[in-house]
Amino acid sequence: MSNSDPLISFIIPAKNEEVLLPQTLKSIRQYASDLFVYEIIVVDNDSTDSTPSIAETYGACVISKETGTIGALRNAGSRIAKGKFLVFLDADVSITQQWCDVVGGVLQNIAGDMPVITGSRCSVAEDAGWIADAWFRRAPMEHETTHVGTGHMIVGREAFDKLGGFDESLRTGEDYEFCERAKRQGGRVFENRNLRVVHYGVPATLLEFAKREVWHGSGDAESLSNMLKSKVAVLSLLFLLAHIWLVVSLIVSADEVMLYILPALLVLLIVAGSAIKKYYFSSVGVVLKNMVLYYFYFWGRSLSLLYRVFHIKESASPRVGR
Repeated sequence: MSNSDPLISFIIPAKNEEVLLPQTLKSIRQYASDLFVYEIIVVDNDSTDSTPSIAETYGACVISKETGTIGALRNAGSRIAKGKFLVFLDADVSITQQWCDVVGGVLQNIAGDMPVITGSRCSVAEDAGWIADAWFRRAPMEHETTHVGTGHMIVGREAFDKLGGFDESLRTGEDYEFCERAKRQGGRVFENRNLRVVHYGVPATLLEFAKREVWHGSGDAESLSNMLKSKVAVLSLLFLLAHIWLVVSLIVSADEVMLYILPALLVLLIVAGSAIKKYYFSSVGVVLKNMVLYYFYFWGRSLSLLYRVFHIKESASPRVGR
């Protein structure tokens, strides 16, 4: 690497992100410009708005990739990256001053070809709304890092190349698979919560929240094998079948109360059990809010299964669900 090469390559996939991409690019310019040499690579996924021109305005290198999975978009950006370290960001995720204060030490610890992957769970803006507060802000921190999401992931270039990049066949879950592959090769995956970034593109309505989960569930719906290995997919199938049972019972045997009470109880058990398991440490109010969210969560995941069965293609931006 020559002295003129950037230390960091920020790689950002984007599709119709003219609203939130400027904030992401501003944050890089504001906080990183005086600390190190960097480059920004925006991989445009066939945007129909002004995303490419906005990116160029902020000095980003824009490359076009009209088709491909989210992993393929990130790989496309990495192939032209010149930085010693790759920072993968979603187009609606902004870095902070706190991120810049600690990133130098982090980079020293992950240098080399040993597969070491870090990053952090995205914070949400203070004014993001009740869904973000209940679902994202209140989410428990895991005691042990299972994987780092590509909404904010940092990895050395040598290590990334050694691992072979992301699996481009996966519609979702490419970050989890990438981290698992790194661990199998003797690498480390760890979250650094001091690397604070802010996710501004969280869903603001229940409909947006459900759509997010339609996209998230598409990976589990790709095959029967994937579905059976996913607890969420199995619960989503039970959730869907319970609703079908309930509707059929109401139509055919409206007088047989137990026939539609039982599926209603099954739905309640699924959403209440999920909310309590994840948010048991929170207040009753937070658990109740998340019961509502889990109801829409499982509807989104159920629709993923139905879309797969009936070969319906859902439309979603690469950043949806991140």
